[in-house]
Amino acid sequence: MTVDPTAAPTPEHCVTALLDAYVLGERTSAAADAIETHLGRCVSCSVDAAQLALTVPPPAWSTVGPPAAPTADMDLAPGGPGSLDAVLAAALAVRPAAPGTPATGSTAPAQAGPARPRGPRTPTHGSRAAALDRLLVELAPAHWGRLAAAGWSVRELVLHLYAVDGLLLAALDGAGSDADSDAPGDLGRPDEDPVARTEAVLAATREWSVEQVRLRWFERAGLVCAAVADATRASGPSVVTAGGWTTTPADHLAARAFETWIHTRDIAAAAGLAVPDPGEGELHTMADLALRLLVDPWTAAVETAGPAALTVTLTGPGGGTWSLDPSGVHEWQGDAGLVESGPAAGPARMTGPASGPLTASAITVGAVTVGIVPFCLLAGDRATVDAVATRMEGDERLAVELLTLAPSLAGP
Repeated sequence: MTVDPTAAPTPEHCVTALLDAYVLGERTSAAADAIETHLGRCVSCSVDAAQLALTVPPPAWSTVGPPAAPTADMDLAPGGPGSLDAVLAAALAVRPAAPGTPATGSTAPAQAGPARPRGPRTPTHGSRAAALDRLLVELAPAHWGRLAAAGWSVRELVLHLYAVDGLLLAALDGAGSDADSDAPGDLGRPDEDPVARTEAVLAATREWSVEQVRLRWFERAGLVCAAVADATRASGPSVVTAGGWTTTPADHLAARAFETWIHTRDIAAAAGLAVPDPGEGELHTMADLALRLLVDPWTAAVETAGPAALTVTLTGPGGGTWSLDPSGVHEWQGDAGLVESGPAAGPARMTGPASGPLTASAITVGAVTVGIVPFCLLAGDRATVDAVATRMEGDERLAVELLTLAPSLAGP
């Protein structure tokens, strides 16, 4: 197969069949240049190439010294054709980096070792915004007018995300307006109702093209990520109120990621497309947030029969085991045992009920096992309890109550 770099990046001209050899450096410089020109114009192939490059192990000779000079068909020089740098450069020619991603060259090269720790401190919103942006550029003009969720079209749903991001940004930087404003770029007041703010934004942006909608939303998502990072580095306020919800900036950002993922699925469904699930660290962060938000209403619902404890095991990439009881949510973390869940800075600490440890005879216990993706979709009100496969043990009432409460977390 030869590559015509001038050909439009349509499916018949995609270079998917060449990418394995390309990321291994098994293409001549001329062929690699042609492939990279195509990658710079084709979203689908650039994403495929970047994913392949991340899975390629270091060459076997990297620990025993280089081999003889490569043949004319190979180019193994660092940064050469097929290297991750070359793939990312080609991909970024057509797609910007995810919000919150350090600029190229600003961090040390990735090294082999343990996977990135997952948990409530794993960044999520930037990558979820980038995933939605990749989807939006694939949409045909007709897709933007299709109904997606909450009675809103795809265009209106993206502006809803833009509006709610603005409320958080206003809360973080104090730039919210003192009164109602019709300016399209106005952030709104931090305490404004998200639906009311969305309606105001929809009215103010009627003249925006779909490209303006996409670009302005993506820009604001990046500003939110930067504002949370700045607040964290500067030891800013420990909690902020946005959209009627008071919590830490990190939890606000995780919630923005959660909603962005849910609406990415809504938009993909409206367009007849499919999108991959978030990564394991992102899923873990979102599930952890959902359980921490559910523990208080769950405790109130089940405590009429006395103290109760529920073990929740979420399976699949990003899964884990949590314990819910009157003292809060705790997560089992290997040798560390049961530790407090949440975005607290510094090492997680052991916790127990304020009144002292509860003995097994004093509490009702139960356990539930469910896939982490179905659980998150349930919390996002995109699945029903009856449709989610579970395994329950002990007092099943405890698990049923938690799963029944989960969709109450969802907004529009």
